[in-house]
Amino acid sequence: CFGDDRTPLHDAAINGRHDFIRLLLPHTSNVDHVDSKGNTALGYAAMNGHMHAVALLLEGDANIEHQDSLRRTPLIFAAMNGYTSVMRVLLEQGKPNVDHADFDGRTALFVAAINGRVDAVRLLLHEFPCTKVDVDVVDADGDNAILVAVIRRNLQIFQMLLQHKADISFVN
Repeated sequence: CFGDDRTPLHDAAINGRHDFIRLLLPHTSNVDHVDSKGNTALGYAAMNGHMHAVALLLEGDANIEHQDSLRRTPLIFAAMNGYTSVMRVLLEQGKPNVDHADFDGRTALFVAAINGRVDAVRLLLHEFPCTKVDVDVVDADGDNAILVAVIRRNLQIFQMLLQHKADISFVN
């Protein structure tokens, strides 16, 4: 009725209704159905911070690497919004590519840094030591995360990046 090509699973994910998701999954022919905005149910659950919905969708074999029309993945959505519980589920259950860059060349770490999501940066750098995150990714504007931390005056993020040997000699 809205012309956006969303399914009931999309709407359940948007609203964090894991009870509906649990009932819909066995009857859904395509858990990764893409709506007119390029999003899947997992992308919507991640961007809205619905940890239980994300976990159920991953159990239902949702594609953790799906990219929307701007090449953003569920991990990028969660990092952008600071949803560390969702990030944790994605990293524990799905093993996403942490260095995937969106249309603007920004990774999960980069979007967390640019949005001042200290806990998300901490999670990516400290809580998953087996996951090596590239701290020196340069986005389409020619910036990197440590430069963004300085510009945004975020000392905590700057210190974490410095501790992980981010390139302080970087020139934009």
